[in-house]
Amino acid sequence: MNTSRLRQTLFSFATRQGAAQAIQIISGFALVRYMDIHEYGVAAFLLAVQASAGILSDLGLRDGIIAVIGQNAFDKFRLGSLVGAAMHQRRLNLLPVSIGILAAFILFHFLQDVPWPVVLALAAMSIINNSFVGWTIYFALPWMLRQDVKAYYKPQLLFQTARLALLLLCIAFNFLDVITLAIANTFATCGTALWYRYKSAELLDIPAQVSRDDMRHLRRYLLPLLPLSIFSAFQDQVTFFILAIVGQATNIAQAFALGRLAIVFQFFGTATLLLATPWIAKAPDENLPKRYAVVLGSAVTLAAATLLGALLFPDLFLWILGHQYQGLYVELGLALGAASATFLYGVLYYINNSRRWTWPWTGTSYVIAIVTIQALCIVFLDMSQTRNALLMSLLVGVAMVILQLLHTILGFAFKTIRKKKAPQV
Repeated sequence: MNTSRLRQTLFSFATRQGAAQAIQIISGFALVRYMDIHEYGVAAFLLAVQASAGILSDLGLRDGIIAVIGQNAFDKFRLGSLVGAAMHQRRLNLLPVSIGILAAFILFHFLQDVPWPVVLALAAMSIINNSFVGWTIYFALPWMLRQDVKAYYKPQLLFQTARLALLLLCIAFNFLDVITLAIANTFATCGTALWYRYKSAELLDIPAQVSRDDMRHLRRYLLPLLPLSIFSAFQDQVTFFILAIVGQATNIAQAFALGRLAIVFQFFGTATLLLATPWIAKAPDENLPKRYAVVLGSAVTLAAATLLGALLFPDLFLWILGHQYQGLYVELGLALGAASATFLYGVLYYINNSRRWTWPWTGTSYVIAIVTIQALCIVFLDMSQTRNALLMSLLVGVAMVILQLLHTILGFAFKTIRKKKAPQV
């Protein structure tokens, strides 16, 4: 990519991702400040279930498409074949995931005494939402791989703005609750998905029959990561699930509200996925160390600055959340420490996977390390307390970063240096 094109792409990304993030910040903190803390706890559980369902339905298929297609991103037949294979696999995953969504809300009814009509409505909208998320993930790939930032963000900005307008209207008329939030979220997801689905027809040529070769390529990519992908679907939300079981809805709300402050990482996280991942994936071996250092060094700097700001000015961060969350100084440090570690893990995960730096033991090692930490915390800490649940999240995040750094070291040592030393034929 030449310098002029790079500058144009970066400017387009910064303005549109900045706008998308501004919308999310306004809507997110409006919910925290104006929704009753108990109602917000139910909303946090709703979002946690939807996030887990999305991971279980995808299982890394999008990352697999990016890794398998490599430098053939502009080949609409190749990309269409891979997208068709991924959609087929996702459809197979939807039935057990939908059953799991329903079971989760039924259990939540008995644990937190949420009325039946509410949990059933939330379950139904979560299943609909999860079905359309697949279209958003796969049919947005042509613009993502081409780094056409303008087209990629257009439907997101349109429907997220409409969602924000609906939420502000509900706040103005004192009608904001978890049901109206679920309706607004489902509307935004479905609208965005339909836009991507029909606008991508010119850029994708999906075959009528699923390619067995592409299914095999995707499954070969996913196999080492499958235990981790399944585990991550629950592990990423385990704090909220544990608090739902042993705590109260207010504990869930506190943990989730503090996590909202980590939205500062979303801009760089999205940049990693949209810009840095293809940049790293296409890098010649001789340029890889420099590019890797730029991406990782920027991420470390952002995480350190955010955590330092929270430690020096905690009242400012808590003021953003509103009066229902004042005094949570220890919880604030733990929450942003955990968010920083999780953010660094995500950056390392995407750029390592873009180089196919995965190993047969990748998924198993994560499961063993994380389950051990969580088991020790559950045994020795009172997990009904918000701060202890957040401490567990911090310890897990640090362990995940260490394991990804190990993948980085092994990737450079065995999959890059060894390639350089290979004899020329």
